[in-house]
Order: sequence, then C-alpha cells, then structure tokens
Amino acid sequence: MTSRVAIIEDSSVARMLLSSLLTAGHYDVSVGASSETDALLELPPDAVLLGPGVEDAVALIPAIRTKTGASAPPILVLSRDTAPAQRLAALQAGATEVLRYPIDAGHFLARLRSVIRSAEPFRELRRRRVASMQFGFAESAATFERQKRLVLVSENAEPSMIDWPDLPGVRQERCGRREVLSADAQTRQVEAFVLDWSGTFSTAPVRQLLPELRARVHTRHAGIVVLHDPDDDLAAVQALDNGATDAVPLDVAREEIALRLERVLALKGVKDTLRRSTEASVELAVRDSLTGLYNRRYAEAYLADLVSDRAADQAFALMIADIDHFKAINDTYGHAVGDMVLRKVADQLCQQTRAVDLVARLGGEEFLIVLAESNLAQARHAADRLRNRVGRSPIKLDDGSEVAVTVSLGLSMGDARMIERLRGERRLTAPAIGLGDGILSDLISRADRALYRAKALGRNQVQVAV
Repeated sequence: MTSRVAIIEDSSVARMLLSSLLTAGHYDVSVGASSETDALLELPPDAVLLGPGVEDAVALIPAIRTKTGASAPPILVLSRDTAPAQRLAALQAGATEVLRYPIDAGHFLARLRSVIRSAEPFRELRRRRVASMQFGFAESAATFERQKRLVLVSENAEPSMIDWPDLPGVRQERCGRREVLSADAQTRQVEAFVLDWSGTFSTAPVRQLLPELRARVHTRHAGIVVLHDPDDDLAAVQALDNGATDAVPLDVAREEIALRLERVLALKGVKDTLRRSTEASVELAVRDSLTGLYNRRYAEAYLADLVSDRAADQAFALMIADIDHFKAINDTYGHAVGDMVLRKVADQLCQQTRAVDLVARLGGEEFLIVLAESNLAQARHAADRLRNRVGRSPIKLDDGSEVAVTVSLGLSMGDARMIERLRGERRLTAPAIGLGDGILSDLISRADRALYRAKALGRNQVQVAV
C-alpha cells in the first residue's frame, strides 16, 4: 500500500521539488501552504513534511499533533538552520526528524522510510487497544519494569561520543564487536545497541555487525542506533536501510542524543508489547479453555509437522484416551463436577508425560497423547502408566465424597515406512503431509479403533492398533 505524505511548504518552488521527489519515490503526495494545514490533515497522512519555507515550523508542530490526535503521524522538518539548538527545539516540540536543506535525496528518502516504519507499531498498538475496549476487554495490568540495558559497541577504548547522557532506568555498558556476538551475550537481553561508525572505526567488520545483530535470534528485536560523522549521509542511508532504528550524527547536542535514545527504547517497548499480544492471541487460538491443554487444531498441525519430519528409523506413538462412563458422571454429579474431572484428568496426563510429548484435548472427554520418539514397548509402558495414574486417583468433591475415574486408551505406532505405505495406498506423491490428504485421519483412526476395542473389552485398559 502506498504511503501518503503531506507536504506543508510556503515556497512554490520547494513544494514542486519535494513533490516531484516523493512522487518519483511512489508516495501519494498532498501539497499545500502552512495556511492550508488543517485541510491537508483532514485525512491523516502517514507522514508530514514541513518544508524550509515554513517561517516558524517549531510553532506549527504542536498544532499538527493536536489536529491529528492519537493517530499523529511522524513529522519531518527540513531546515536551512540545523545547528544543535535549532534541531533540539524542533525535536522537543514533537518533530520526529530534522534534516538539513537542501537535502540529499537518498538520505532524505531513507529517513522518510525509517520514520514511517517506526510509526506503524505505535498505530497498531493503539488500534488493538481501541478494539479491545470496544469489546469490553480490560487493558493488561502494568508489569514490573526491569532496568533496561543499553550497550555501546566500539572498537575504540574511548568512543567518539564524548558527552554521553545518563538515562533514568537504563544501565549503560560498553563492549567490543566480538563480545556482542559471543555465546555468553545470548543469555543477556539488551534493549538497544549503539554502534560507532565514525572516523577510522568505520571498518567493514564494524559495519557488518548491524546485519548480524538483525539476523540473530537474541538481538534481532533490539533497537539499534548508529553514530556517524556529521557529513557522512551515505553512512546514515546504509545504516537505516540495513535495519538501524536511528542514525545519529556526532555533532548533535547531548540532550538530542538522550531524546533519540528514549524514543528508540520506547519503540522497542511497543514492539515487545505487540509481540506479547500476538503470542497471547495465538495461545488463545490453540488452547482448550477448560483444561488449558492444546486443542485439536493445534494437535493436527503438530502431527502434520511431526510426520513430515520423521526419519526412517524414528518411530512415534499416538494414543487416544477416553474417560470411562463420563456421561454417567455428568448425569449423577452435574456438569460442574464433570468439568472438574476433565481438568483433573488433563493434569494427571501432563504429569505422567515428558516435556517433549504432546497432550491435547480432542473434544468432549477424549484426549490425544503423542510421544515423539518412542518404540512400542516404551509407548505401551507409558500408556499403562497413564491408565494406572488416573485409576488410582479418585476425584475428591467439596462434600468429602470421591468420584472414581478410569480411562481407556487406544495406541497406534507410526514411522516413515508406515507413512509411505499409507501414502502409497492413497496414491499420494507429494512429499509434504497435509491435513487434507487423509494421512493424519488414518493415523488417528487407527488409534480410535484400538480405543473402541478397549471399550468393548471392558474399559480401563490399553489396546494396541493392529
């Protein structure tokens, strides 16, 4: 989707130049003078560009933020005066970025891409919160915030940035490139890295650290700030286009460095919140709300991956456990007790299986247990252990009485050879195992038939599929 940029500029020549540059960059552009600001912002753009001809851009910034409200877009200020004090005044007023005019086109477009990209997590978090409130969901309680870690990475014992600011709640450290990439560093969470690309320290290995940090699991979500020489626009472009959160010239004021680092840490916090929200949503989608076990949807996806990953000599076991006489329990004691029985049995099954095994609720009183690497003797022993554990643990009710509970289990074994045999019977040639090709249904049906035989033979026993 094309990003929309509103250009506010009082010089017709500058308006034309900026509009042409952004149009060539495939942006949707709206243009107007500062007197037309309200009209330009009727439909909130993805970014606002204040041109060099706006007489008092700093005073206009708060008005733009007020007009656009909670969905305030990033604001880029182009100015012929980018002295540290003027830059800081614009940033403190609410500008997202301040760039020198006349602009370097490559640097300008890299900055624009970066600020639009960084603004999206804030908008997404706001959308999710609004949607949650509309559904009546309470906002998550605030959690304890540990001290954040900020690591300055420099091959020089005395880094170029001399006037380094202190930030409340942030622990600052210095280390070299090799330390950051060491195995020990993987166990320590870092909120942001600052990479020194200035002067003689801007070597190829130092610059290669940026994509390395973005590629590694333990650092890919951290904020990354690159320090570069004031006139080295190319370094800023390379940093931003390779995944840096911000690129900061070394001639900025100490207060600007602090402000930028605070914004980088805030962005990291918002992204972390979004990831946790997504993970929680996925967890809700794949968990059974009553027992806390994985549900059938997850179990089938898990089995599909397990089956497709089997080596020829790696067997796995699949069991279906069914609570005996569960309807009678519900009819005699009520559904509240029935729910208690389901939860207790689920807990007992989990307690008697390994962390690498899967226990899922298929629905009703049926459970699926998958032992990823197990031969028949091991699986049979595990099934008997599960049956005995449940049968020897009656459910205690509030009135002191007990409900005897037993389970019947159907056990089937699988390996790559068996899968290929089933595939051959179905004349399937695709290498991947999918939920729709019938193979998984066959695997579950084999265990289900063994379960029915266990029921027919008197319940509270294990039967193996033949």
